[in-house]
Amino acid sequence: RGFSGLTGGSISVAQAYVADVTTVEERPKFLGLIGACIGIAFTFGPGIGAATAAIVEACGGSIQAQYSAVFYLAAAFGMCGFMYAYANLEESPKVDLTESKQEKKLNNPVPIVLTANSMFWSNFAFTVMKSTYGVLILDEWGWSTAALGAILVVSGL
Repeated sequence: RGFSGLTGGSISVAQAYVADVTTVEERPKFLGLIGACIGIAFTFGPGIGAATAAIVEACGGSIQAQYSAVFYLAAAFGMCGFMYAYANLEESPKVDLTESKQEKKLNNPVPIVLTANSMFWSNFAFTVMKSTYGVLILDEWGWSTAALGAILVVSGL
């Protein structure tokens, strides 16, 4: 869980990098591409993981082997992404921050507080759903990991 927390900030880092290396005119296009990639990953990722677990189960693997295979596949995808980024991305340009620029003061913090609050609760609800949905499907209905993956893919489409 701690490792996930340390590496979970990659979306905001990617958005900051795009903001640094693109012009104002092309920024929405590339930020939209990041959003599209996230949507595709949330749609097909559970299906790929469920298919991997189903293959390991069909080969006679234990439940621990199924989860391990999914973990190692996700780690391999992550490593491929890291190697691609390391080989192809240049460092973003440095910004010269001088004292001559005025500090922007926040006159009204209410919009920021409301936005942060709504983001927290929507992320919290989504995390609770992800954490309990698989347990519910397995315990209450006896469905398999493959069925859970199929449900998540279909609901993502």
